[in-house]
Amino acid sequence: MDISFDHYQWFFGSMLFCLIFYYFISPILSQILVDGYMAITEEKKVMWHTMTISNVHVVVVCTLSIYVLLTDEAISKDVAWGRSFISQLPLAITLGYIVADSIVMLHKFKFKDARSFLAHHFCTAVPYWFNITFGPLTYFAVFRLLAEFSTPFVNQRYFLDVLGKKSTLGYVINGVLLTIVFFVTRIAVIPPYYREVYYVLANRSTLQLNWLYLLVWVGGSVVLDVLNVWWFRKILRGAIKTIQLHKPVKEENGDTVRNRVKGE
Repeated sequence: MDISFDHYQWFFGSMLFCLIFYYFISPILSQILVDGYMAITEEKKVMWHTMTISNVHVVVVCTLSIYVLLTDEAISKDVAWGRSFISQLPLAITLGYIVADSIVMLHKFKFKDARSFLAHHFCTAVPYWFNITFGPLTYFAVFRLLAEFSTPFVNQRYFLDVLGKKSTLGYVINGVLLTIVFFVTRIAVIPPYYREVYYVLANRSTLQLNWLYLLVWVGGSVVLDVLNVWWFRKILRGAIKTIQLHKPVKEENGDTVRNRVKGE
């Protein structure tokens, strides 16, 4: 496998941009644009800004990923070895974001509170670093980025929560959409994803791949999907609980009232 550093400037540029956005741009924009932001505790503002830059990252990489999957002939013709500069660009940008987000977590969070996210970041970052450096399996790396479509709904849930809007209809709708999109982009794709993995592993051309890269690719994918199933279970339980607490209930006099939201 040839070693390439063509995307490293995008990796470092993305990391630097995300850190600047977190520490400087997001606090300014939030203060100007969001009513109620100044009333949020400093501890909650830490998570607020990580989710703000997360949304920016999603818009950029999901747009690029869709474009690549629809138009890039190199990876569509050869899912094992095909690559191009544009197909690896969203991976380099994501790698920069992941490193920046990990730096913020280690700086601002207690390790026990951040360990599941750091584990997720590590299992994502290592295959992406291998890809932008050595090149193979770009198709699968870009395909996994589509899972980020669920991230804005996770972030919006937190924004509504800290702004005191858990009892609103918007919170319920966002929770339902989060559950649906998370399932479609992270859970429902598991069987077809591993079917393609099997086809590639059964192909003789895959034997040319370094065993360490195969271990990182398959092992990282399995860990990520275990985390996704675990998170989906929590999201589904929270969504069901929220919907149940918003159901109309009848009092003895027949008047319809709504329960106050107490759940997640």
